[in-house]
Amino acid sequence: MDCKDPEWQTRSILCMPIRHTDGRVLGVCQLVNKSSLLSPPSSKGQEGTEAAWQPEETWSGTFSRNEEALFEAFALFAGLGIANTQMYEQIRRAEAKQRIAFDVLSYHATAAPNEAAALAKELVPSSKYYKLTKFYFTDLNLSTEETVKAVLRMFSDLGLICRFRIDYTSLCRWVLSVKKNYRAVTYHNWRHAFNVAQTMFAMFKVGLLSMT
Repeated sequence: MDCKDPEWQTRSILCMPIRHTDGRVLGVCQLVNKSSLLSPPSSKGQEGTEAAWQPEETWSGTFSRNEEALFEAFALFAGLGIANTQMYEQIRRAEAKQRIAFDVLSYHATAAPNEAAALAKELVPSSKYYKLTKFYFTDLNLSTEETVKAVLRMFSDLGLICRFRIDYTSLCRWVLSVKKNYRAVTYHNWRHAFNVAQTMFAMFKVGLLSMT
């Protein structure tokens, strides 16, 4: 035991390891020089200290088996407390990393404002030009940029922009972001989503689903 008092003498000591739930030793707790007095130690001590050392004649006590068991239980709860604190810190760090990763992903997965502004200035052909109301519609003759314009035309012809007061530039950026987030896979890609949207558009306009 490291004690600043050069006259300190260790008469009795009880040590217990503080373990993690996986068995790793996190620290050691110890009790030194058990007092045989039943009364609490004196609070009067030397200047600068909170309590004085008890007289040496009271150090004759020895730690019993019962005290050893109680101290072992205390060390167990101390280990659980430290382990929970460490796990909490790990969770906080993981959450912070997750937020950063999400922010980075959101930044890269969102269309640039200048792209949306440029698209908002483009002329969007009519649904008749794209044949969007036809059930035999095919997107094979449309470029990727034209499919984006066709989506904007469907939003416009359904009256969604006016009904929900959608900012047109924001709508352009949203459509571009949706297209950007689709992976280049064989089936569930942007063009598949576009074809599904066109089918629903034709059903609304030709099948009069909007009237029901």
